[in-house]
Parts: sequence; C-alpha cells; structure tokens
Amino acid sequence: MAKFDLDNYETVHQALVRLYTQYPLARVITKNTTPEGAKDRYEFVAELYLDSTDTRPVATGWAYEVIGDGPINKTSAMENCETSAIGRAISNSVLVLTKPNNLRPSREEMEKVQRMTQAPKQQATPEQVNLALEAAAQVQDIETMEELKNFYKGAQEAGLLHIPMDQGVTLNALISTHKKEIEGGSYA
Repeated sequence: MAKFDLDNYETVHQALVRLYTQYPLARVITKNTTPEGAKDRYEFVAELYLDSTDTRPVATGWAYEVIGDGPINKTSAMENCETSAIGRAISNSVLVLTKPNNLRPSREEMEKVQRMTQAPKQQATPEQVNLALEAAAQVQDIETMEELKNFYKGAQEAGLLHIPMDQGVTLNALISTHKKEIEGGSYA
C-alpha cells in the first residue's frame, strides 16, 4: 500500500484561490459527461480559461467517481466528481508550476487513492463470475440501445456489473464499449 501524507497536498479549494489570485479573469466551466442511463457513477470534464477573452481552454480535466465509493460518494458523488475535474484542469495548466511541494495531484485525488487502497475488496463467488461470463458472451449480440439499456439494468440488479472476469475486465466495461459501437453506427 502506498504511503503518503495528505497534509502535503493542496486541496482543490486552495488551487482555485491560487488560480483566481494569479488570474483574476479566469473561469472554469464544468460539464457533466456521465453517459445516459449510468446509475452507478458520475463523469465530469472541466475546462480552464485564464482570461475572459480566451476562446479555447488552456487545460481540461476529467474525473470519474463511483456512487457509494467511500463516505463522500455516498451522499455527494456528483459534487465530488465535479471538484475532482476542476482540480485536474488546474493541475494540467501552467498553474502546476507554482503548486506547493511540487506535488501534481490534489489532496482530493490522493484521498481517493487512499479510499481505493484501504477499501476491502469484496470477492466474487465462482457462481457470480460464471454468471458474469455468461452475460458477457451475450453483449455482442445486442443490436439496439433499448436492448442494451434493458440488459444493463438486468445485470445491475443481479450485481454482475463490477465482477472482474478474464484479465480483470468487467461486464460494465464491456457494455460501455458496446454502447459506443452501437452509437457509432456499427449497427443499423
């Protein structure tokens, strides 16, 4: 397990104060990019502009949070995800050069690392793995978004979405990839 001192990391709030102190006309625009129908997570992107006249962002930051993963995400996963995206955008900008302690991740990012490394991993039973593998074999046969949404809902209710299968791939990841194939027009 990684050892680090959270007190050495700047919070996103501190980074925002530094941003607006150095660039008073800066702005951050966030967008919820969570896929339609996703009920287990949030995804956000943040765009950072250093001046009010900028037409293109100087940096972007992406974030992903699983609902219920840790105490914060039990009640505030969406807000936590948005904050993380803002922190990534700031860390991806020129502001990284003036970051305290030269540590690029935000405190919130390192708290997530801490959550993920300390959280006990629930072991799937062989029966659950077999059910997930059987479901995974059906994914490529799904041709419409409506069918895929129904399949996702059934897999979610059965608790199969996040069970690691071959090489750690999950049913959730397979469904997400197949959704992009369907949306991309692979199917009539």
